[in-house]
Amino acid sequence: MRDAFEVRDLFLGYAARGQPPPSWLRQQMDQDLLWVASTEEEQERFSFVTVCGVLDLDPGQVRSVYQSGRSVRFFERPKG
Repeated sequence: MRDAFEVRDLFLGYAARGQPPPSWLRQQMDQDLLWVASTEEEQERFSFVTVCGVLDLDPGQVRSVYQSGRSVRFFERPKG
């Protein structure tokens, strides 16, 4: 999940500077957009809905934040 937001933010950074993103970043962004847009627990093991469920997150709310472009803070869980 975190990777999708980091890719999105990197992609938006290029756009904000008026620079074209590298092709690998465009490809990853396209894949992430499809993944986040998926609404069902498809047959893939790590579908967006499944990952949200494991993390106890509401898929609709996460999707809304992702698509809005708003920044998100990530917190590391304490080890132990």
